[in-house]
Amino acid sequence: MVKKYLFATLDFIFDENEELYFLEANSVPGGMSDAENVFKGHQPMKEIAEFMKKQGKELCVISTSRKNKFWVYSHLKEYLPHLRLCYREDNRTNRIYLRDVNNEKFKPSCIYRNGNLISTSFESKIPVINPKSVVNITLNRIKTYQLISKHANIPPYYVIRNKKQLNSKIKEFGSDYVIKGICGSYGDETYISKKTGFGYPCILQKRIFPKKIKNQFWDVRVFIINGKYNNAVVRLSKNPVTNFCFGAKAHHLPKRLENKLKKVSEKIVRVIDLAARK
Repeated sequence: MVKKYLFATLDFIFDENEELYFLEANSVPGGMSDAENVFKGHQPMKEIAEFMKKQGKELCVISTSRKNKFWVYSHLKEYLPHLRLCYREDNRTNRIYLRDVNNEKFKPSCIYRNGNLISTSFESKIPVINPKSVVNITLNRIKTYQLISKHANIPPYYVIRNKKQLNSKIKEFGSDYVIKGICGSYGDETYISKKTGFGYPCILQKRIFPKKIKNQFWDVRVFIINGKYNNAVVRLSKNPVTNFCFGAKAHHLPKRLENKLKKVSEKIVRVIDLAARK
């Protein structure tokens, strides 16, 4: 059973021979609104609600900003009628109690952190989805790769610290490479076979080519809840950067591929969770 990395999304890619490679882990599970129409069996939000319900009565979602669209909150509230919504800017200095959107003060029993950090004082007392200790690992690709390199295939990569080093190492991969920022989300700072727009240090990685589906690029997003495989979807796109925010569409994952993902996904989450506890 995990204690920190309670809701994980992991990204993988299969090469042309259907060999599996790990790409990255995420601390703020995304893509659910894009994928909900293709989920089969378990729905991630329902499973998260069931987990939160077991933690006590005072449950809440903390949102980054008043300007956010509250997809996560509205979907969790379908299963948790008394779920509270809090704004991050109203709770920056709070360490024991929170204030919800109605300015009511309460002591939370479980927090869903939707897109921003909260005081770490909560993390040692109650379940937080997902806490800073997880963010510090998953937001840094080097840390993530170092942790899981013994447990999953990772496309060959180098940590690049300057232009000279980049030009030297890039020859090894020829024209088939990806440059990624050390940190990043939503596909930003990811460049396919081109050298522009990034800062150092960065990651130079061999590009993996899947067998195209309907003449489109694709990878897989896996949802893991409380250490257990929940669901997975294909992200299908005409763009080689296959993020939903870049226009990718959710597609059903073939059963034969799902079977290859379950065990390794759960293992990766356990490894990150253990590191986050230290």
